[in-house]
Amino acid sequence: MSSATLEAPAAAVPFAAAAESLAASSPAWLASRRRAAWQRWTTLPFPARTHEKWRFSGRRDFSLDAFSAEPVTANRDAALARARVLAAMIPDAAAVLLLADDAVLQVSGKVPEGIVFASLTQALKNPCELLEKHLFTEEPGLGADKFQGLHTSLARSGAVLQAKPGASCDRPVVIIHLASGPGRLLCPHTLVVAEKGSTVSLVEIFASLDETSENAVIASAALHAAEGSSITYTAVQDLNLKSRAFLLNTANAAAKASITSFNLNTGAAHLRHEHHTRLLGEGADIKTYSVSAPSGEQEHDQRTLQTHYAAGATSDLLFKNVLSGDARTFFSGLIKVEPDAQRTDAYQANRNLILSEEAECNSLPGLEILANDVKCTHGSTTGQLDEKELFYFLARGIPRAEARRLLAFGFFEDVLTRHPDQGFMENLRPVLHAKLGGI
Repeated sequence: MSSATLEAPAAAVPFAAAAESLAASSPAWLASRRRAAWQRWTTLPFPARTHEKWRFSGRRDFSLDAFSAEPVTANRDAALARARVLAAMIPDAAAVLLLADDAVLQVSGKVPEGIVFASLTQALKNPCELLEKHLFTEEPGLGADKFQGLHTSLARSGAVLQAKPGASCDRPVVIIHLASGPGRLLCPHTLVVAEKGSTVSLVEIFASLDETSENAVIASAALHAAEGSSITYTAVQDLNLKSRAFLLNTANAAAKASITSFNLNTGAAHLRHEHHTRLLGEGADIKTYSVSAPSGEQEHDQRTLQTHYAAGATSDLLFKNVLSGDARTFFSGLIKVEPDAQRTDAYQANRNLILSEEAECNSLPGLEILANDVKCTHGSTTGQLDEKELFYFLARGIPRAEARRLLAFGFFEDVLTRHPDQGFMENLRPVLHAKLGGI
């Protein structure tokens, strides 16, 4: 591959012209990262059934050839109206960024002093040391390397959120990602950097303008918490059931830093969710929670890695899935404790509730421990609704269908109550209620 241009001509490979245009307009350090990523996209094979990191996953070789990655919104007025409705779920937001098809629709609100919030498009107009240090420097590495390569090549939207030393924002910053037209490929990238002693919260919502347009989203969020800082990150994925999504996230915590990551997944025909947490300093703490409710023929594929590099750090991971119809889920999680990470306290659990005979779930939690003074727990459970609990509802005149929905929602409750912003959770619960209404 040439160091000046991408190897593949635009006529031969989809997205080549867009990727080269982005690389050519970038500073040297970013152009180099984009071109290396493009080489991975064009040379790495599509995942195969024999690849361990795609074990049990269904459709792997879908084509993106017919998709467009140009940041053009076909129906701007309708997209803006829909994005505003989604943003209203977080009425106390400090600032809101509305995006449709990777184009900026609107930026509103004002963040406190010491907090910097800008669209990625705006941030790249004035590249800085923070961007060069963190932007596109890491990825989960849990199997979707090829798709991460395409993401880095084409990422032009998303946001940069920085909390300067000691700064605090007690209200969330919000990003709405909307797919508003058929055949759109969205590659938003979110970078969150909390510097020493700072506190910040971010909410991202992924949604579709309509229920029939097929879209693809390859999104990545990178969280960096410096010493003594705190990040709360929430992602809501509610794309239509014609679309496909990759959520490829990383979380890095330094000494005495804390990160809470919460994911709610109700949409997408196929979702690949990868999450790698890295505990880099003594006393670091990362909590990762997820609730998913696939139905029909949806497939939610979840891969996680908790890597402990430092002593005295803690990590907690709980993924819960409720499956109905012909839905499929797969969870593969690993806790890895490096030799110097003595006094590690790590927990990992995957809980599944199956509501139909046709639904299928696979779970593969694991441990790799290279230290000798640790406390690590991992496990998985899969079951159906308890008939005794159903009878309790039926005996009180509650119809069976409603009883099933209430019990399924209750299955999620111990995860929902762990979110630090219960006011937001009250607005988020109706999303789950609406999804479970069809079981």
